[in-house]
Formats: sequence, structure tokens, C-alpha cells
Amino acid sequence: MSQSFRQPPRQIGFKPQAQRLSSAPPSAQAASAADAAIARQTQQVQQLQAQIRQHEARLQQTLSPPARSVLVQKLQEQKQSLQQAQRSLRELRGQARIQRLRPLCKTATETAGAAWADTLRQQVAEIEAIYRVHQPLPPAGQQELGAWLGPLQELIALQQQGSRPGAARLDEAIVAFDVLAAKLWPAESEVLQTLWQQWQTWLQAQLAEAPAAPAVEDFELVSFDEDDGQLEISFDFAQRKSVVRNQLGIALNQPKKSYQEYLDQGFDCIDQTVASQFQNKAPLYQAVEAFLEAVTLDKSRYEAYFGLGYLYSLVQDLEHALYFLEVAWKISGQSSIQALMQQLQPVDAVAALA
Repeated sequence: MSQSFRQPPRQIGFKPQAQRLSSAPPSAQAASAADAAIARQTQQVQQLQAQIRQHEARLQQTLSPPARSVLVQKLQEQKQSLQQAQRSLRELRGQARIQRLRPLCKTATETAGAAWADTLRQQVAEIEAIYRVHQPLPPAGQQELGAWLGPLQELIALQQQGSRPGAARLDEAIVAFDVLAAKLWPAESEVLQTLWQQWQTWLQAQLAEAPAAPAVEDFELVSFDEDDGQLEISFDFAQRKSVVRNQLGIALNQPKKSYQEYLDQGFDCIDQTVASQFQNKAPLYQAVEAFLEAVTLDKSRYEAYFGLGYLYSLVQDLEHALYFLEVAWKISGQSSIQALMQQLQPVDAVAALA
């Protein structure tokens, strides 16, 4: 059995791809164009799904082996096209969410004086519309969004009435936002974090004579380069702890578990997402970290590589899925892993695995 591995993907880590956008706020025409693109892509996905259903029905009624072979090949091609179309649709929706958030940063920066209260309330309403109408969060994310918006709206209302907001409610809003940000896509969290810092500056200015409010930066990230890649150190001053992670997101200064414990944790996290019918994808991030931790403990075992390949196949990331499954297969030689790879491989590449 040949041991030549395919080249690893450039980026390891479960996170949706988001295009970096210009800091200039999109115009109404741009927003309309984004909505139109989403509508067109949605229609394409629906058309492909309908075509696949038609071909599957024809396949069940076809008895001739040559005709069945043609239908099977056409079905595989259509399913590949559907996966690509679905991925493009997810990217378009993600970019649209970011486009609707980014203008709020500029508005928050330029607004001053008495206009703050009305502007902030409009921004809160727009964020609510983004998450509850345009692209809803999973149920758990909705709860965290409400936990943040509740004290924030109360603080704004107090200021408009001429009352001084309380430091405790600001602290509550800060904690709630940290929990919410952990459930957002990374690019989206970055945009919303910038906006929230603008709000904190304004809110804390109202507490000038009150007991000291929590610092704006009670969670700081520091990055620097090492020979083996970039290290990232995060300081959580509220919890009085720091975490050092390498380029793969593996914690370097935390107590280590056993290989089997990391393995069990990874598959348990996958089960949680499957049980939620993929509405709650947050555990998948933890699963990736757990499997990578297991790999660092024992690179000669195949189970963690298989776990990563299985996870990426569930989210239709074939590049990562096939890479990790191939590693697991070449270590273990198990035919069941090879069979899974053949199901995921393009038709013209299946023969290479035989």
C-alpha cells in the first residue's frame, strides 16, 4: 500500500469561509444585489434538488444495467453540483449578514451627543432583524442574543430618561456579549465586537461618577510568530487565566486528557450536533479541537484522523474530509474507511483508490 499522502488543505479548522469585505458601508443597491444573488442561488439549489429526485425515481424504474450506469453517473455529478451550489449559498448568506452589520460600526463611530440613544436603539432593532428574520441563529444563540440585548436596551432607555445606568447591568451586558460572540461566525464576531466596543465607550462615559465599570478590554488576544507557526495567547482577566494555542487551535498550557478521552469527547460533540438536526453546530468546533488534541498525543493511531474526516464529511467539506480519511485508511487499512472515501470521491477519482 503506497504511503504517499495528498497535500493537506491550507487551513485546518471548522469555520465557514467568509470573504473579507471593504470597510465602506454597502449601499442600498449593493444590499439589494446581495439579496438577488441569494434568491438566484436558492433557486439553483432547488432546481438541482428537483432534478436529483427525478433521476432517483427513474433509477428505481430502470432495469437495464447500461441505462442504470448512465443514471448513476449523472446522479453523482448532480449531487456534486448540489454540494457546490449549497456551499455557495451559505457563503452568500454569510456575506449578506456581515454587510448588514458593518455599516453599524461607522454609524456608531460618527454619532455623538443626544442622538446616541435613538441611533443605538435603531442598531439594536437592525441586529434583531438580522438574527431573527434574515438569518436566524440556532435556539441557543437566540437565547444568548436576548440575554445581551435585554440589559443593553435597558441601559439605553435609562440614558434617554436622564437616569444613570448601573454598572452591574453594564457588566451583565459585557458577560452576555462574550457568550454570544462565541456562537457567531469568526468574521461576524469581529464586526460585532468592533460595534460593541463603541457602545461600551458611550455607556461607560455615563458611569463617570459611579463605581468603576469593568474595563473594555477584559479579554485580550496577543499573537506572535514562532518557528513552528503562530502562537496565540488569550488573557481572560475575569477568570484570571490565560490560554496559549498553536496555529491549529490546540491549547498548549492546559491539562491534557488521554487519547480515548479526547476521542470520546469528539464523537460526543458530533452526536450533539446531529441530535439537534444540525441546528446547533457549536459542538463541532470543540470536536475538531478534541480530535486534534488526540492526534498530538499519538500520531500512529487512526481513530482521531477518522473522526476529523467523518466530521468534515458531515458539513460537506470534501477537501478536508478526504484528506483525513485517507490518513486514517493508510494507517489502519480498514476497507470500511476506503468505502466511505469512495462514496465521497468524484466518480473519475474512485478508481485510484481501488
